[in-house]
Amino acid sequence: MAFGSQSPKGIASANAKCQRSTIDAKEAGSAPFMAGRRHHHIWQMLQRGFASREHGEHHVWVYRKDCAAKRTVTRKFGQDSYFYGPEGSAADLNITDFENRVQSHIQDARAAEDGTKVDSDIWAAIVSHLEMRSLFMREIMSQIPERFAKAIAGYLQSPEIREQIMTAYLRNPENVETLASEIGLPAEQISLFLDAPGALPALIAGGANDLADNALPFLSFLQEILPKKMKQTHNQALERDFAFSERADSHALLKYTVRQYDDGPLILPDTTLAFFSRKGCRPTWRRDDRIDAVVVPISTSTAVVGCVHGNFVRDAETIRRALASCAYQAFLAKDLTEANSRLSRRISTNARLYSDVEYRRATSLEHFLKL
Repeated sequence: MAFGSQSPKGIASANAKCQRSTIDAKEAGSAPFMAGRRHHHIWQMLQRGFASREHGEHHVWVYRKDCAAKRTVTRKFGQDSYFYGPEGSAADLNITDFENRVQSHIQDARAAEDGTKVDSDIWAAIVSHLEMRSLFMREIMSQIPERFAKAIAGYLQSPEIREQIMTAYLRNPENVETLASEIGLPAEQISLFLDAPGALPALIAGGANDLADNALPFLSFLQEILPKKMKQTHNQALERDFAFSERADSHALLKYTVRQYDDGPLILPDTTLAFFSRKGCRPTWRRDDRIDAVVVPISTSTAVVGCVHGNFVRDAETIRRALASCAYQAFLAKDLTEANSRLSRRISTNARLYSDVEYRRATSLEHFLKL
């Protein structure tokens, strides 16, 4: 089954159910989360499923790669000041509102028996929400254009490669039409000129230098402003209803079940999710993926698992290893254990959207010459 097909009816249903699930402090058993300057890109309520409560605080162990685990409290972990914009920003308020509306579904799942079926539309929206709000998503969004800009700048340093790029550009009829439009001459005249003996090499030699002179400063500027631009783009995406998204629509095709594990405590990666596919696992979904399952750990003993056929079964240790590999920088655990320390070596193994091979292919000179 293709995981990326659309189901507008399912999204509408999810939105309606999320709206109906709005709860007050008494029903939730705790006060609703309020927007402020401290923005958690790892939902604090989710973290509490992996914490010990002491002296009015929820304590967790933070495991990072190649360093000793440290204890902290959930209000301090996975947060940055104004991560989603200024206090009261549209993204911040939208996230807070969503948390308040769906937190009861997480609480109910934690208390449910193993094998309990849960609402696919609601959990599709929750999965979409967890994907979109993360630090991993923001940084991966920045890395893609930054890598392309860096690769192009590197190619433009070479006079030979600049001429190859110009040659490829001018051999494309559509680019000739664009050039003709810019200088006000018919494309036929430009083509005749380019085909004249000696005209193309001379034009390319001069044009290649102009290309480098104009493009390199712009690419340098682009690399400076991209992080800020990507933050703005990310925040704009977080202003929209999480139930009304392509991600939620795709995730709603899965069947979601509560799984209780008594054969090993689960962990919470800072990406909060693990998607399983034939290619392995990763913390987020790609349009070309054929997803077998998504695992959402919600406590040390409980996960909600969405899968295609409703029969995705893995033991706790397999789930733990997958979750650790999908962590971007760290994972949370309730206890300090040697097993968790060994598991920390797997952090970031699968925390990527594209593989290094795919990046190299996409930023290769051969690829740019075909653009």
